[in-house]
Amino acid sequence: MAKQLQYKTQIEQGEIVQSWHVSQSVDAFSAANQEAYDISVSGSFKVTGSVWIPENMLLNQPKNYILSYDDDTGQIFKMFTSSIQDDTNEVYRTGSSNSNIIPNKFGTFCNTGVNSTIAAGDNNKISSGCSFIGGGCKNLLNMSYSFIGGGRLNTASAESDNVFIGAGRCNIIGDLDDGDGVNNSFIGTGFRNRIADPNGNNEGDESFIGGGSCNLVDSNISSIVGGILNTASANCSFIGGGSCNQATALNSSIVGGTKNTASAPCSFIGGGENNVACGFWTTIGGGSSNSVYGQYSSIGGGLSNDAQGQCSFIGGGCDNYIGEYSSFIGAGRNNIIATSNTDMVIAGGSSNYIGQYGDNSSIVGGFKNSISDYSSGGLIGGGSRNSISSYTNNASIVGGTLNTASAIYSFIGGGYKNITLGNCSFLGGGCKNLTNANHSSLVGGTLNTASGACSFIGGGSCNQATAANSSVVGGTLNTASGVCSFIGGGCSNSNSGYFSVIGGGCRNQLTAGSQNFIGGGSTNCMVNFGDNNSIAGGNDNSISGYFNNVAGGQLNSLSSTYWSSIVGGHINCITNNSRYSSIVGGCRNTNSGDYNFIGGGDRNLASGTRSSIVGGTLNTASATYSFIGGGTLNTASSLGSFIGGGKSNSTGNANYSSIVGGIFNKVNVGDYNFIGGGIENTVSGYCSSIVGGTLNTASADCTFIGGGSRNQATAANSSVVGGTLNTASGACSFIGGGQNNKVTISLPSIIGGGSNNIIEDSGLSFLGGGASNTISGYYYYNVIVGGLGNKNSGYNSFIGGGQSNTNSGYCSSIVGGTLNTASVNNTFIGGGDRNIACGNNSSVVGGTLNTASAACSFIGGGCDNHSACILSFIGGGDLNENKGFKSVIVGGQANCTTNSCSAIVGGCTNVNNASLSFIGGGRENCLTLNSSCSNIVGGYDHYINNACSSIVGGFRNCINRPVMSGTSLSFIGGGCLNKITGSFSFIGGGVNNSITDTDNAMCPMSSIIGGGCSNEICAHRSGILGGGCNIIASGDNHSFIVGSNIISHAVCTTYVNNLTVSGSAGGTSVVMMRGLPTSDPGNVGQLYRDASGNLKISI
Repeated sequence: MAKQLQYKTQIEQGEIVQSWHVSQSVDAFSAANQEAYDISVSGSFKVTGSVWIPENMLLNQPKNYILSYDDDTGQIFKMFTSSIQDDTNEVYRTGSSNSNIIPNKFGTFCNTGVNSTIAAGDNNKISSGCSFIGGGCKNLLNMSYSFIGGGRLNTASAESDNVFIGAGRCNIIGDLDDGDGVNNSFIGTGFRNRIADPNGNNEGDESFIGGGSCNLVDSNISSIVGGILNTASANCSFIGGGSCNQATALNSSIVGGTKNTASAPCSFIGGGENNVACGFWTTIGGGSSNSVYGQYSSIGGGLSNDAQGQCSFIGGGCDNYIGEYSSFIGAGRNNIIATSNTDMVIAGGSSNYIGQYGDNSSIVGGFKNSISDYSSGGLIGGGSRNSISSYTNNASIVGGTLNTASAIYSFIGGGYKNITLGNCSFLGGGCKNLTNANHSSLVGGTLNTASGACSFIGGGSCNQATAANSSVVGGTLNTASGVCSFIGGGCSNSNSGYFSVIGGGCRNQLTAGSQNFIGGGSTNCMVNFGDNNSIAGGNDNSISGYFNNVAGGQLNSLSSTYWSSIVGGHINCITNNSRYSSIVGGCRNTNSGDYNFIGGGDRNLASGTRSSIVGGTLNTASATYSFIGGGTLNTASSLGSFIGGGKSNSTGNANYSSIVGGIFNKVNVGDYNFIGGGIENTVSGYCSSIVGGTLNTASADCTFIGGGSRNQATAANSSVVGGTLNTASGACSFIGGGQNNKVTISLPSIIGGGSNNIIEDSGLSFLGGGASNTISGYYYYNVIVGGLGNKNSGYNSFIGGGQSNTNSGYCSSIVGGTLNTASVNNTFIGGGDRNIACGNNSSVVGGTLNTASAACSFIGGGCDNHSACILSFIGGGDLNENKGFKSVIVGGQANCTTNSCSAIVGGCTNVNNASLSFIGGGRENCLTLNSSCSNIVGGYDHYINNACSSIVGGFRNCINRPVMSGTSLSFIGGGCLNKITGSFSFIGGGVNNSITDTDNAMCPMSSIIGGGCSNEICAHRSGILGGGCNIIASGDNHSFIVGSNIISHAVCTTYVNNLTVSGSAGGTSVVMMRGLPTSDPGNVGQLYRDASGNLKISI
């Protein structure tokens, strides 16, 4: 028994592969000493050499399958054992050549063709070269380069090449009787399908049958996809499927269906049954028993439709007929387009008819509609039994019943028994309407008649338009008998005027004149003379004259007037040959002058010229251009006077003066005066105004009082806006409001309001409000916005508000606060308490007791700060003093700067006496006069007396000035009690470290102490990393200490308490020392090398 390959599970990633894991594979595949293993191959197994099987290993017992080898391709095929026709179903030995195959064991077949193959099957036969039969039974190939895949009794006859039969039964390519060949054709499958050349005319080439049964192709380049009993007998014909279909003409096509015939070139039938396409380039989509005879014609579907005319189309329906070319029937039934006409359309419907000898007519649908003979361009949209008479071109009927169009270019929209007898007439619909004049129009209604040329009736009943261009829109029993007359609607209206209009209403009459108008109403009339008059509505209104109007109302009259109007109301009248006058409404109003207007009201009288009364009662406008808006008992008796309303107001003899309203207001004398309202106000000046209030008096020219009580404007151009008991006695003075305010200066000044405020001697000034504020002095342009007890005696100065502030400077400002003082030019105080800005251009934003005494100095806020130098700045804080030019103190307490361009950010009792220097914060830090460009960031009690040095933080650190050098450039990071007297030196931190020389003869330079405690450097360019109590003595330059309690005694020396050197294992050297003295140097502890090369230490 064959072995099985093992150990697969023992071969894993990262594990050791042993020899026995792979030795089995070597045994299984080696040529020598090979052992038997079961080998399973999944996928392809490619052999490039020989496959040898020992003879004694072949099985001679029944099996279900055998392997068959193809000499040409080298492929091995799996086949049923039954195909070798052996009762024992044994496997026989095969080799690598045909001589080892037993042919009679693979079925009965005959292959006499050169390079041909029969792969399997029974009684298959090949007699031509380069052909193939895959299997099946009794298949015959007499054609070269041909193929039969399988099936039964399929035949490819002689004299044919390059044909294909895939499968099926009894399929034939070629003619079995006369041997005529068919080339390059294809039958996929099916039963009794045939591609033949029965007449020997080289037919059947390049043809195709996909499948089906009993299909026949006897033409070139033709196709039948499937179906039964279909015949493609003309070149390039096509049948998709179905049954009993025939494509008998060149390029004819049938997609499917049954018993369809495409007998004309390029004809097409989509489907259906018994359809016949007999005309060139014709189309039938489907349906039943449809026929197309006209060239280029089409039937979409339906039943028994007949398209005889060329270029015609029937979409569907039943029994439709087209007898001439370029016509269209969409659908429907029994529709007919007769012969001897062109371009006709019936979209649908039933029993519609288009007669002979016409063109371009259409019936959209409906029932038994007709367009008679000799009529062209007609249209019937639908409906039933509508007709267009003979010789009636371009007439249209949209719908309805029994309508008749008997005039050219006439139109009927619909309705019942309507008739058009006038050319180009329009009849929209309705019942029994008649248009019997050319270009007449009738939209609808009943029993209406449009008998005038270009007349119009919109609708209604029994209306008549009898004159040219006359119109009746609707209503009943209306008559438009005047040329271009119009009646909109209503009942029993009569219009016999030229170009005149009656809009509607009842029993209105226009019997004379032209271009007159009655909009509606009842029993309105224009029966006397007059043109261009209008009555909009109402009842019993009348007009005589020209260009007059009555909008409505009752019993209104215009008698012998011109261009005048009454809009409505009751018993209003315009008389006395008035021109351009109007009454809008009201009752019993009278207008007896030219260009006058009365808006309404009761018993108003406009007797002047161009006078107006809008409304009210018993008002009188008796002067030219006078106006009264309303109210009662008002009198506008002066030229151009105006009274808006109120009671018993009068304009006296004051021309062009106005009273808007109120009671008992008077304009006594003076022109162009104004009273807005109020009670008993009096104006006696020229161009003066009182807006309202009580008992106010404007007694000078161009004065103004806005309102209030008992205010007086007694000087020219003075103004009082409101309040009480205010007096504006200065020319051009202004008081906004309040109480007991006074402006006495002769130049224009303003008090906005408040109480007891005074502007005296200071012209062009402004006092907004508040109480007891004073602007005085002999300068101009001062401002107090508000507040209490503020005084402004400066020039162009400002106080916003607050209390008891004093501004005596030039262009200075105090925004608010209490007891603040701005005493010089261009100063500013924002607010706060008792602040002083006494330096030119100085500013105090807020706070208390702050003083900016130098030019351009600034204090933001805080308490008791003093900015005492030019361009000095204090942001805030307490008790800070800035005496430095362009110096800054941001905040803190009791900080002080004395030099230029220095800064203190914050902290307490810091002193900066150096220029271009900086103290960030902390307490009691000091920069001396010598420490320009130095910085103390923070900490406590630091001291710098040298330039360009820095202390970041800590406590009582010091950088002092070197004796022999003017520049230090040193740095202390932090710690406490650290000291540098040298230049270019650094102490990072720690306690009581120093870089200095004890005799101060030569201060050390460029030395560094990293940290630690009580370390000291007195030499140049030396360093102590840290530790404690280390000393680098004076003169021991370039030395370095790492450790503690070390004192230097030589130059260029590094001192370490302990040194451990650890090299790598197996190394050849740990410490390399070169340049050692070769004799004892006499320096304690120094290494040297003796004459023998021994390493020694000097003692």
